[in-house]
Amino acid sequence: MRNREILSRQFRVVLELHRHPQGLSSEKLALRLGVSRATINRDLELLRERIGLPIERVRRTGEIWHRLRELPLSSVAATPLQVAALRLARDALAPLGGTALTGQLDALLALLPSEPAPLRGLDVAGKPQRSTAPIVRAIDLAMQEGKRLEILVRVAARGGEERRYVLDPLLLRVVNDDLYLFAWSHERKETRTFKVTRIREACVRDELADQHADLVPEEAFRGAVKAWSGSLTQVRVRIHPGVAWLVDEYPLVVGQEVLHEPDGSAIVTAQVAGLVEPLRWVLSWGRNAEALEPMALRQAVADELASALSIYGDLEVRSSKVSEPHEHSPSRARHPGPQSARRIEKSP
Repeated sequence: MRNREILSRQFRVVLELHRHPQGLSSEKLALRLGVSRATINRDLELLRERIGLPIERVRRTGEIWHRLRELPLSSVAATPLQVAALRLARDALAPLGGTALTGQLDALLALLPSEPAPLRGLDVAGKPQRSTAPIVRAIDLAMQEGKRLEILVRVAARGGEERRYVLDPLLLRVVNDDLYLFAWSHERKETRTFKVTRIREACVRDELADQHADLVPEEAFRGAVKAWSGSLTQVRVRIHPGVAWLVDEYPLVVGQEVLHEPDGSAIVTAQVAGLVEPLRWVLSWGRNAEALEPMALRQAVADELASALSIYGDLEVRSSKVSEPHEHSPSRARHPGPQSARRIEKSP
């Protein structure tokens, strides 16, 4: 099991203990998290011994319960560097604003000096976007209480048309400062991924959400380039010699295989979820990338480039030497047109 999945589960253990100040037994924790008692006991031991959390054992009704003991913070004297580190961490978690996680961090920061000493040599640039805290707060509440969620969202595949969905929320996923909701849609009878900034309204319904014990949300994104989920497909892309050295800096996916050819080019091979995001990645390299396989990806790239070229039909197309690559790294801001994207995959 991957480290991030273990950390996610252990945070859920701590969250459950926080929500139940009187404590919970290992059996009840295991039922709430859908894992075995042995797994819960291992997590509790690690949280006590390695992390140092004040989780005490209390005997109750003939069994051991676990309770998160509160510690006074009046004696905490944070250094300027520690305060700055906490504020930087809170800034990094900005997309999760409105969740219990950031709420606890905000409460801690409120106890610390309001004017941390500036640190030289650090520059943190945020990405401006509208506040989604009320939306995230509703999603987080639905997940904590095991309730269904109703949303009004703009659908990319339908030109931004607003639609309502009733969901069983399963996972909040942060990718490159963007927040996504992975959920079971009762209208579509399948899992869907929604970009949270496109959700206009969200409210918690009274009905309990279905458990979906057969679904492992983290597994849905195995092979995802960003937030797309789907069946795994092998893709191969050739990167031009002049920029092949950048493939590690701008990878398609973590774990991709890179074969450096004698001419200096690089062949990137990867297992990816769907073809929409690989299409965007290939296009971001411009003339310095060639999709080799599958043919569906190669055809989609050709269609997209032809469509883009048709816009400039009144201009003479001048050929240029491929041996003279662009000086700049691939742009992450480029996206394919909606037509070619829909030809190979449905938009979330």
